[in-house]
Amino acid sequence: MSLVMDCFKRKIKLFLMVITAVSTLLFVVLVCIEEEYIILHPNAVLPVLYILCISIAICMNGVVPLYYELGVELAYPVHEGLTVAFIVMIANIGGVINQLLIQIPLLATYVQLVAWKCLVSCLISTGLLVVQKERFNRLDVETNPSGDDDDSAPAT
Repeated sequence: MSLVMDCFKRKIKLFLMVITAVSTLLFVVLVCIEEEYIILHPNAVLPVLYILCISIAICMNGVVPLYYELGVELAYPVHEGLTVAFIVMIANIGGVINQLLIQIPLLATYVQLVAWKCLVSCLISTGLLVVQKERFNRLDVETNPSGDDDDSAPAT
């Protein structure tokens, strides 16, 4: 997915919104199958679940570098390493909270909770992407490193 995004550098937010929305739809189908809102033939359950899980994994894991790229782009004057470290720290805090939730006996027995948490996180991610303003300050500096803009040049 990163190779595709190299051709469309200024469309990262749109691309992330589309992939996250696809992930959300796939999680909705998965949750509906787990909660038995969608009934499948017993012979079709395993192949459908394999296809769903592989598709979700491709969508979710394929865009992780793009989320880092968007975070670095939005926090441009801040160093890239600091921005990525902050994003990783937030992800790790989310993982710790997830592990702590599993320690609660009532939640540990509810196996479908993982799919519900993933669905909610996709919904939250899509919502945050919708309200996020897209800026390309770092990309502008990379494409024009001298800082010479024709529009910003003083009139003589």
